[in-house]
Amino acid sequence: MTKPSYVAPVVLVVAALASTASAISACAPRIVDVGTNDASPAEPGPTAIALDSGLSRSQYGCVDLADDDVRALRVGACGGQCTSTPDQPYELESKQAVVAALAGKWMYCAGALGPADAIGLELAPGCRVYFLRKDLNGVAVRGTEAAYQATYDIYDPRPAGAPRRIDLHLEDGTTVTFDVAAHRCPEHLQLASLGRTIELAPDFGDAGRPDPVAFR
Repeated sequence: MTKPSYVAPVVLVVAALASTASAISACAPRIVDVGTNDASPAEPGPTAIALDSGLSRSQYGCVDLADDDVRALRVGACGGQCTSTPDQPYELESKQAVVAALAGKWMYCAGALGPADAIGLELAPGCRVYFLRKDLNGVAVRGTEAAYQATYDIYDPRPAGAPRRIDLHLEDGTTVTFDVAAHRCPEHLQLASLGRTIELAPDFGDAGRPDPVAFR
């Protein structure tokens, strides 16, 4: 059986967000080399993130999932707030389980990503991502501009015990790799990258909601 190869080379451009007096934010990209398909040993650079050797990209991508399938895979979910204390994360055994676990509207509890006024994410079947902001009535809605839309891909298969991992592709061409941890009851989601974690919960009430901190 032919062993799947990695896509070569893979480069993540991680944007650092900075505020100025004349603009809401500006991006200062830095390049993070995550390896090539060259079998020869290579010394990683000081900012390199080495992919786990078993994280094959042979089935890298998305997966189709109907709304009924999402609901079936989310049985036992009971909602959650930023102030909730999540139990241990549950196992995301398949790409379908990842799509189902991520599906829905999530509010930033700590950390943030996307446009400066984004208060959370909506992750939809088809691996689509919409950044959410408040409308004039204070309701969380999808931003309509291109900057408020993104997609993601799932790494699959993965070694036993390794975290689920996704690539989030932003509209400006930036790709950020996240390890995913999902909690069922109370519902909570963590997206971890470069030593920082975005914490998300599904309750958009203002009670207990800290001010978002820009993800850098």
